[in-house]
Amino acid sequence: MIRVIWGGVILAPFIGFAAGFASALFPAQGRIRKALFSLVSLYVAAAMFGLGMGVYDLVTGQNSGDGWRRIPTAVVLQAAMATLGGLTFTGYFLMLWPLSYANHSMLSRVWKQEDPAPEGAG
Repeated sequence: MIRVIWGGVILAPFIGFAAGFASALFPAQGRIRKALFSLVSLYVAAAMFGLGMGVYDLVTGQNSGDGWRRIPTAVVLQAAMATLGGLTFTGYFLMLWPLSYANHSMLSRVWKQEDPAPEGAG
């Protein structure tokens, strides 16, 4: 197993919270706007996962070769771009995009619910 993935796994709960909070901005009308919002948020979450892997690789030196000088920004961006490329060219986004849409749709309903009045108020 490639250990560099742990950088993204460690960051995953924070990515989930960010996506959850982004659901508060989910458009109220228009399927096209909702679909675009969910696609963009999917790619932002994947990029954040890739950045986490890149930072982990940079800090631990998982993929450093013998005698090669590593450019820190290139190490981090390479992992992010590879994650986005994998999401796109393997077709996983076709499966994850509807799930992102459903997730944002359900969470936006939760965000829009009013807090119940405290007991005894009235």
